[in-house]
Parts: sequence; structure tokens; C-alpha cells
Amino acid sequence: MNAPSIVFLHGGGTGPWSWGPVVERLTGFRCLVPALPDHGGNRTPFSMRAAVNEVAELIRQEAGGRAHVVGLSLGGQVGLALLAAHPSLVARAVLSGVLVRRMLMAPLVVPFGWLVWPLKAWEPGVKASFARLELPAEHYPAFLGDARALTFPAFRRMMTANLGFRLPEGAKRIETPTLVVAGAKEPGIVRASARDIVARCPGVRGAIVAGMGHAWNLQAPALFADTVRAWIEGAALPAGVVALT
Repeated sequence: MNAPSIVFLHGGGTGPWSWGPVVERLTGFRCLVPALPDHGGNRTPFSMRAAVNEVAELIRQEAGGRAHVVGLSLGGQVGLALLAAHPSLVARAVLSGVLVRRMLMAPLVVPFGWLVWPLKAWEPGVKASFARLELPAEHYPAFLGDARALTFPAFRRMMTANLGFRLPEGAKRIETPTLVVAGAKEPGIVRASARDIVARCPGVRGAIVAGMGHAWNLQAPALFADTVRAWIEGAALPAGVVALT
């Protein structure tokens, strides 16, 4: 019998490598980890529509037309947009760190990014960003490589899509069993976004992960993998993953 497929959608500015520690713990599943547009060698310019279309085609071609979907940050937004546009392709979904609210400083992000772009791969700055995420040191070389590889046009397209993302109209009719998660240490706007999604999408369940930040797939890959497995199998969520209130 064929193993169930899970499609993993990475965050913005990183790549498929970031799912490695989670994927290796999900034995019994066929894990597909694509590079989103403008990331990891994928030369398609990023837009939400392009990303959704590529993931939808991957599911049709590589997963027999139906798969579980796991997304983080920008990948979580892509997952939510996929659910709204192509609900029949998704069996169950786990989406973490999904921003759907407007950030007050959003209009300044791209202009400020252009001003400081010459320093984007300045190693002290990259190390500071890495430290804020509280990630294991073993992931720093890949993190640095992503910082050096990102171009400003790709950054502009990615951030415009990310910061401008709002709950798609079709998402309000989601029937696919979907878990929307936020780390307890994430910015308040991300936790508030999770509450917005749950409040406006009756078929969605929300959870908070105690002690975790935005990139908890790398902070606690065993817990992330256990959460994905539990949700897919309809089992109780692991300790520390508590209902969103």
C-alpha cells in the first residue's frame, strides 16, 4: 500500500532544508518538500498565485491528487491559499505562524530593506538574526547560505506577498481538518492572526505551542513531527500543544 503523502512548505527566505529534522522523524509517510518560487533554485518569481499553482500541480503529479499539507510562515500562507483555491487536493493541514493581519510598519519594510541591502549578508547581522530565532548552532551554515543567496527583487516579491496576505474568501468555507498553530513566543500579531483564522473559519482548530518561537520546526523538530503525526492520524496532540483561547 502506498504511504500517505505530506507536502511541506517552507518559510520565506529559507528553503526545503529547514524541514529536514521534521521529515526524518515522519517514517511511514511520503514527504515532498518543494522549493517555493524565488527560493532554493526555483527561478519562478514569487507570487501567492504562482506558489499555489506549483503546489497544486505537485500534488496532482506526485501525490495522486491528494496530500496532507504542512506550512510554516510564508509556507503557511501558501497552504491557506491552497485550501481556499483547491480544497479537494488537501486531506489534512497543519499551518504554523500564519500572518493575516496588517502590520503597522509594513509599508516601510521593503524601502528599509533596500537601504540596508548591502549589509544583508554581513555576518554579525546574520548571527544576530539567527540568535533571535533560538535555533541550534548546526543550522547556522544553511541559514547564512540563504541570507547570501536571496536577491533584493526576490525579497521584495516575497515580503509584498507576505505582508499583504489576508484571509482568502474561500478559506471561510474550509471543511478540510486544519490545525492553525502559533508558538507562544511569537509576536502577538501572529497569535492574533491565528485567532482570526479560527474565528472566521468554523472548520479550523487553533493551538499554541508552549515555549516555542516562530521556527519551532527547527527548535523542536520532534515535537513538530509528533504534532503533525497526531493531527494526521486524528490522535491527541502532544503535551505542550494546547488549545488556542
